[in-house]
Amino acid sequence: MTSVTDLMPVTPSIDQLGQIIANVAAPAFLLGAVAAFISVLISRTNRVIDRAQFIHGIAANDSARAFVKADLPRLQERARLLNRSQG
Repeated sequence: MTSVTDLMPVTPSIDQLGQIIANVAAPAFLLGAVAAFISVLISRTNRVIDRAQFIHGIAANDSARAFVKADLPRLQERARLLNRSQG
């Protein structure tokens, strides 16, 4: 036969409750941090793409902005590194 004390739920201590909350909340914080990091990488990749499209739109005979085309190798390297960090 079961007694009344057997039917009562066991109340966790403050330390146990803190451990339970930490175990539940830690994955949510980690997932949020990963999502924020990926968001930053995507934003920077988009900036590189926009800048490269702008540079490719400069006419070959536009001497006033021809110096900007020298930035293409740096942008290509940046795009390569960003792509590598996302995969």
